[in-house]
Amino acid sequence: MTEAKSGIDVLVIGAHPDDAEIACGGTVLRVARGGGTVAVVDLSAGECATRGSASTRREEAKRASAVLGLAARENLGLPDCAIRDTEAARLELVVAIRRYRPGIVIAPHPRDHHPDHAAAGRLVAAASFLSGVGGVEAEGERHRVGAVLFYMMHHRFKPDVIVDVSDVYEEKIRAVRCYASQLHDPNVRGNETLIASEDFLDRLRARNRYYGEAIGASYGEGLASRQPPGVHDIRSLVNQ
Repeated sequence: MTEAKSGIDVLVIGAHPDDAEIACGGTVLRVARGGGTVAVVDLSAGECATRGSASTRREEAKRASAVLGLAARENLGLPDCAIRDTEAARLELVVAIRRYRPGIVIAPHPRDHHPDHAAAGRLVAAASFLSGVGGVEAEGERHRVGAVLFYMMHHRFKPDVIVDVSDVYEEKIRAVRCYASQLHDPNVRGNETLIASEDFLDRLRARNRYYGEAIGASYGEGLASRQPPGVHDIRSLVNQ
């Protein structure tokens, strides 16, 4: 995969491979289809997952990245099931943010029920701020992120922004399906998980229909903002 140029539009952070696809794959596709650049940084390889393996998920992530049209994707190799908001992890993520220099960072919500997701949200919030602090000694020139948004996994919240992903939704599902090792397969025996449940994709579709209906669209993805989003012209609030 080609490396992203300095100054990408959106950097999505996932605690595990497949988080970005499940939670905000439609948002990623909308940006990429609109001519924007998106990169994904997975914090861990998902090596502690009940199903699949780190090597399998690495190949699945490559296929999903192609579907999403990502400019770049990398894995920081933090320990799965032990992601923590530590000084070392902050600095490692600061380096990544300074390298990609995104306008927007999207991360798991800090109040998510999964401890890795919640820790990742706190870690990203801290690193996004520290990236712009000149006295923080980390590789790369300091970079101030324009906005930090949080996506929805297990924790439900009232979105500050809902992205209309109707026209790219089936491609989002195609990207999610790239993680076959994590999804339900009637021919494979294994421990049951939330994602591997038979109706997982139906429930994901129902959630996205719910948030889509809130804005008069077929499908939507809800995002929370660290601070109220501002607009220069209220006319931009009208869907085009």
